Amino acid sequence: MLWIGAAPHSLLRAQTQIDVNPGMSAADLQGAIALAPAGSEVAFAAGTYNITSEIRIPCRNLKLTGPAVALPTAILAASYTGRTIFSFAGGCSQLGSIEHLHFENTGAVYFGAGDNSNFAFQHNVVSNLPSGGKNVGSESGLFFDGSLSTVLSDVLIRDNAFGDPNSCAQAFATGTDEGGYCAGVLISQGEADRITIERNNFVHVEEGVHIIQLATYQPGARNSVCVSCKLEYNYIVHYHRIGIEIQVSAPSDSILVEHNAIVDPLNSSYGTFAVSLACCQSGFIIGRDGYSPALIFDDNVLVASQPIGYECPPYGVEFWGLGSQGRNSLIEGTFCNGYTWGYGAAPWAITHNYICGPNYAKGGGYITNQQHQHNPPEQSGNVTGPACVAIPSVAPVISPAGGGIAGAQTVSLADKGLNTGIWYTTDGSAPVPGSGTARYYTGPIKIAQATTVKAVGMWGAPNQPLRYPPGYGYVPSQVVSATFSPGR
Repeated sequence: MLWIGAAPHSLLRAQTQIDVNPGMSAADLQGAIALAPAGSEVAFAAGTYNITSEIRIPCRNLKLTGPAVALPTAILAASYTGRTIFSFAGGCSQLGSIEHLHFENTGAVYFGAGDNSNFAFQHNVVSNLPSGGKNVGSESGLFFDGSLSTVLSDVLIRDNAFGDPNSCAQAFATGTDEGGYCAGVLISQGEADRITIERNNFVHVEEGVHIIQLATYQPGARNSVCVSCKLEYNYIVHYHRIGIEIQVSAPSDSILVEHNAIVDPLNSSYGTFAVSLACCQSGFIIGRDGYSPALIFDDNVLVASQPIGYECPPYGVEFWGLGSQGRNSLIEGTFCNGYTWGYGAAPWAITHNYICGPNYAKGGGYITNQQHQHNPPEQSGNVTGPACVAIPSVAPVISPAGGGIAGAQTVSLADKGLNTGIWYTTDGSAPVPGSGTARYYTGPIKIAQATTVKAVGMWGAPNQPLRYPPGYGYVPSQVVSATFSPGR
């Protein structure tokens, strides 16, 4: 339905829909999208689309979406590599959104260099990513291209799956560092503002997220920076090079890297880090102090339990930054170093972490000095050792704690754990996260008959691991229960 007249922008977007279907050629799809009015929705019907050439998306705040189902049923299958499936020209202030689509065989979206802003990428799948360096701009799920003079702002990347066991195969087959271009999200900008990357899964990619430093060290020159940037609740499994890599600085607020699970590198080599945070020293200008604390690295789980490749993964966390804080994380398994710190300044700290595994004594250490500096971060409350033990999650509290009910009763569950989710049952069975009749707690429960509520806490958002390799990560808390019976 096309709205005629001077309708508000929000109403125009809600009532203008362009329908496309799998029977259309790539040229027909391109034509339909090119003619879509500003603010409209392009609705992809379920089915497999044979994408034979890159589709250029106009700068008109379009919403490109498939059917809103749990696993996308609109599949855009590229018959080529070397180019992405969608692309934007640079310099778009209203990129729009992409939702509920499945991209396969090449990168999903390329963003041309220029000031780009206002983009959301949610509930999508990107699979069978190519590797080999033929076109680095097309090997990532999302590649935001740019230069020191460009700005990327207001981007939300949430609830997507990047990669699968077939992705980045050529990169995984070697110990050579290919630069991390076969990635989930790659950001190459002079300034990135208000970037949120959360609740995504990254599977079998060379890197999960890579935010690139475009400047070379030259005091007084322009710097690459991230302003109001956060990476939270992501799950990265079977990476090859680096799970999360951030090289840029934090001029005005903290870069947040919190509550992520980064598990099991494959075919590890000298370039394999769970997290590389060689960042966060300067402001907008190189050599001038940025914000403190520049980096908050809290409550993450890093596990390496797979067979070592060319060598043990060198680092769990490469940790730099003015006043940076590394707290309450698990760094476990076959890493050679737990935290390794480089360039930073007080009041930076590495505190209350659990660092364990067999290779630290011969490979490096639990907390080491990477750059041979003389200003170590504070180190306190850390637990280290050669053998790992899985950590129990925090148990929830049931309120009320049981008793008689008259009519409907509202029962609430709560916990005090960092990133601890709650799984519960109301049929008396033991709650096993992700199994049986256990449900993930999202709000108060109403009961109206004799009921026993049982619950456990489990570290992690719903997209994060419910089970780790034996002896690593978190295990569910003890079971808590409350029995309710009809009152008199």
